Amino acid sequence: MESLFTNYEIKQQSKANSKRASIIEMFVNEINRERFKTRYGKIAPRVVAIKVGHIKEEDDLYAFHRQCMDYKNVKGSYSKCFFGALKVR
Repeated sequence: MESLFTNYEIKQQSKANSKRASIIEMFVNEINRERFKTRYGKIAPRVVAIKVGHIKEEDDLYAFHRQCMDYKNVKGSYSKCFFGALKVR
């Protein structure tokens, strides 16, 4: 009976109901993936939405996500790029 369930994956459905919400969900998933089993807890989507609230265009959000992914591939940390780029000086 167990062999029936090994071939299937359970995919979690997205709660996003707009393009902006789906982009924010991508940010949250990447950040929480890095925070797993660390001293930092999961980040809420509202926190990310507030952080990127000044970025109005969805294309700019996609570009920022791509920039963070490129940084992750080179240097190893998505969160470092995300929070570092949005730091208020």
